Amino acid sequence: MHPERRRLLHATPALVAGLVLMLPAALHGAEPSGDAPAAERGAIVPEEGGGDAREDARDAAVQPPARPTEVRVGVTVLAIGHVSAPNEPFQRFTATLALTTRWTDPRLAFEPSGAEGDRRVFVGAEARRRLAEIWSPDLVIENEEGERSIDARSLVIRSNGIVTYDETFDAQFQADFDLRAFPFDAQTLPIVIQSGAFNARSVVLLPIEARMRVEAERVGEDWRVGGLSYEIRDSTEARSSHPFSELRAGAEVRRIPGFYLGKVLLPLLVIVAFTWTTFWMTGEAAGTRMQRTFIALLSIVAFTQVIAGHLPRISYVTFLDAVMYAAFLSTGLTLIQIILTHRAAEAGDVARWRRIDGVARVAFPLGFTVAVLASYLALAR
Repeated sequence: MHPERRRLLHATPALVAGLVLMLPAALHGAEPSGDAPAAERGAIVPEEGGGDAREDARDAAVQPPARPTEVRVGVTVLAIGHVSAPNEPFQRFTATLALTTRWTDPRLAFEPSGAEGDRRVFVGAEARRRLAEIWSPDLVIENEEGERSIDARSLVIRSNGIVTYDETFDAQFQADFDLRAFPFDAQTLPIVIQSGAFNARSVVLLPIEARMRVEAERVGEDWRVGGLSYEIRDSTEARSSHPFSELRAGAEVRRIPGFYLGKVLLPLLVIVAFTWTTFWMTGEAAGTRMQRTFIALLSIVAFTQVIAGHLPRISYVTFLDAVMYAAFLSTGLTLIQIILTHRAAEAGDVARWRRIDGVARVAFPLGFTVAVLASYLALAR
């Protein structure tokens, strides 16, 4: 093929493309110019400072204003509704919380006006809608169960970009109680807060000291409420290679042991003391002594069966368990003491019989008391 013809064939596609591009300009009576503004050519015009307007709006909703952004959190426990009974297999509690979240977002700053002043206030559904339009730290309570019941919410945006979100709600929370000191135990009702979307490189939590408190005083007749403890720490999560900033708050509560003292411990001590009366019955037949002790032993067994439904279902030993074990041990040793005195009586050794009874009168009450005190020091303190 001739070289000129070959060059013409190669140039034909470019000529066709040029004509197609020139056709819209010709129809509108104008030629496209390389010097025309980018907007006229259908391109995205970056705003001054870089970035597209729509892209900036999207970033303002999903990207933190700074890295890291300090988010201050306040937790006020308004009321504690229910704390799991000791016989429940899983520990939970319900509470009414006032949760305050505060951060600064310069992108939301505005010029104060006479109508709204230096703040914009949103409440109820309007607060929820506006919160969804801006960036927020997406805080979650890690040990919260089920869906919370929101009583009130408000969002305040100040002219300097400070954002405050308040929410009052009722919710149920998981807990992990240490019942070794039961029924003299004190527990911490945990409230564990962290960002669900941003690790510590983007969001750092700090407490609002004035709003970290408990306003409830009692939980029914079972618990006395103390203060609120809290700490900030890093938490490692599977969803990120970097730790998350975590606020771990806890309402301190102490069990009121009156029910267990009057209905469990006192009757148990009376039954055990009943077995010790045999030590003052020197000369009494061994069969009668044995019968009395067996009655006490069966009473303890029946008693533990009755109160089992009110005791913790756990594998480790509690203080109340230790007292029951001491009661069983004391009763069992009483049976052995009766056998020893019976053998002394059969051998006609009255002096030995009296000596065994005399030692038992001191050793058994003292030993039981020491066992209970040692258990208290080891488990209940």
